[in-house]
Amino acid sequence: MLAAAGGADADVATGMQTTIFNLGIAAGSLAGGVVLGREGAWALPWVALVLAGAGLSLTIRRRVETGGDDRVHPAQTRGQAAG
Repeated sequence: MLAAAGGADADVATGMQTTIFNLGIAAGSLAGGVVLGREGAWALPWVALVLAGAGLSLTIRRRVETGGDDRVHPAQTRGQAAG
C-alpha cells in the first residue's frame, strides 16, 4: 500500500512509517512507565481508556468532516490544493 501511495518516493515513505511507528512505541513505553511509577498499576487501564477514547473521537470527527472519504489524494500530500 505504501509503495502505491508513495510512488517514486516509496522507499522514503516506508522509512518514515517505520520511524514514526518506532517513535510511537517509545512514547507509549515512556508514558506507561511514568504512569506506573507515579500512580501504580491500577492507573494504567484508566489512562489507556482515556487515550483510546481520544483516538476514537478524532477518528469519528475526521469521518464526519470528510463525509466518510478518508482517502488522501496525491495532490494533498505535496501541499497543493486538490482539484
